[in-house]
Amino acid sequence: MRDSGRTFAFAGFSRSGKTTLICELVRHWTARGRRIGVIKHSHHPIESLLQGDSLRFLEAGAHSVLLVTDHDSFLMDESADPPAGWQTLETITVGERNITVHRGGYTTPSDLPPILGTATVLIEGFKTSIEWRRIAVEREGIPSAGNGPFLATITDHPRGEHSFRHDEIAGLAAFLDRITI
Repeated sequence: MRDSGRTFAFAGFSRSGKTTLICELVRHWTARGRRIGVIKHSHHPIESLLQGDSLRFLEAGAHSVLLVTDHDSFLMDESADPPAGWQTLETITVGERNITVHRGGYTTPSDLPPILGTATVLIEGFKTSIEWRRIAVEREGIPSAGNGPFLATITDHPRGEHSFRHDEIAGLAAFLDRITI
């Protein structure tokens, strides 16, 4: 496992609550003055950059959001200066923030967290990657997140020391804060 700072990947099937959980963690930590970056990996074509999950992460207060497909990557943040080799596409308004959209590429998933410029990075997607510490997100009636190893499990029915309910944001955040690089 190669980590860049405090990077945590949330693994689970669709409708398990990954996006909602990440948004709540972003709100929790940004309310305490922390800058949080979020990476969203999708296998679907991107029809609009600022809809769905990427917009939800920005509205929750994420400092930067990186939307990644197998062929493209788009960085959304308040910086007018793109990372080296990236192209600036447009600037848009989200709430009271001016967000600049940059387009670029990557070679391997481990290249992505440093692009965000934050000490803490939360990842949704890359379901089978073991590049980062992973947290399983499960819901009753939805298949489990698969094989570990998992640092923790978020579930409807906690069953152990590193298992949390979906609404235990402060407890999960405190647990993740204790994790060292």
